[in-house]
Amino acid sequence: MAAGTPGRLGGTLISMLGITRIHASLLNDGDGVRPVCDPVGGRPTAVGENRVSDASCGDGFTVDATLNGKILGYLDGAEGVRILGIDGSSNLVDALPDCLRIDGSALTRDGRGGRRPVVTRHAGTPCDLGALEYNLIDLFRDGFER
Repeated sequence: MAAGTPGRLGGTLISMLGITRIHASLLNDGDGVRPVCDPVGGRPTAVGENRVSDASCGDGFTVDATLNGKILGYLDGAEGVRILGIDGSSNLVDALPDCLRIDGSALTRDGRGGRRPVVTRHAGTPCDLGALEYNLIDLFRDGFER
């Protein structure tokens, strides 16, 4: 991905002019011991809703100390990216106020390449937080079962 180009899948990580911006993403260390963000290497800038499992990323990030319990593990996503699978009963489902990328364009695919949004609970909040759109109906990534 070229510098300054928003990601096409799931949440967005964009880096321009030495500033890393994170949008609609989950940041989790997985063990609760190491900090998620490196205080020496520079902290990212939050754009919109993001959740992080500790306070190491600084202002603008919503700290969710129970984030580890809402994540089921890693899944292999599209483009060779590992993504966090979320618990469908968690408050991460339908948590975003819109389904837009950091540049304002529509987000139509999740980190597996599956369709997005899938409105599960709240018609007014169409996208799930993070790279994976939780969907009980789409068992196959390509939508074969539909």
